[in-house]
Amino acid sequence: MKKPGIIILTMSACLSLSAQETPVYRNTEDLFQKNESQRWHHPFNFKPYFGMALSRYVGGNTGDFLPKPGIVGGVDFEYHKYQTRWAWAVGLGYSFRSTSTKTRLYPSLFGTHVKVIYKIGYIDVPVMAHYLFATHWRLKAGVLLGFRIHSNVLEKITETNYLLKDEKLDNDLQPVDLSIPVGVSYEWNNLEFDLRYQIGLNNMFSRQPVFDEYDFYFTHRPSIRHSWFTLTVGYRILQ
Repeated sequence: MKKPGIIILTMSACLSLSAQETPVYRNTEDLFQKNESQRWHHPFNFKPYFGMALSRYVGGNTGDFLPKPGIVGGVDFEYHKYQTRWAWAVGLGYSFRSTSTKTRLYPSLFGTHVKVIYKIGYIDVPVMAHYLFATHWRLKAGVLLGFRIHSNVLEKITETNYLLKDEKLDNDLQPVDLSIPVGVSYEWNNLEFDLRYQIGLNNMFSRQPVFDEYDFYFTHRPSIRHSWFTLTVGYRILQ
């Protein structure tokens, strides 16, 4: 008769120990904070990143322009306050943004087809706010300043790939490009996969460009903004 009593006492003791070892979370926010506290050990961090860009012109008469791939790279410096869903970051990077026109037939050039390619490079300084809406996931938004460091326009005959023109556009473009980046990222171990869209705000052109009979340049100072997608992979040095 003693055995049932011993079994009941043993089970009660095991349940009591299990309850002491297993924390009770009042809501999903407590569980989220627990997971984040286990993942983050340093409030400050830095993340080198590299990836591709796909830029396009918006506004004005931009129907003849096609996006072209480019590259981006740099480093982000981050601050994540302990037990909060918010983080802040400032970065320093480089972006190469390229766009081309559709091929057009020009009778004045013996019926050949001409394509114009814009190649512009910027030093980028993004200032971002991150919201950790779920474990491993972030929403991002902020402001990006791009300081132009080089710009060229190329004109090519598509039949022969002959280069008609390769000129600098430094005098035709604004020295600073302002945009609003918005995006989402996913973290896996120390890697972060980041997708963003930069919404251009200011006019790219500073003055009316020079023309000849077969240029694809705009015939007036247009309201053209530079918007672009980026897909990058970064590695957090500290975690």
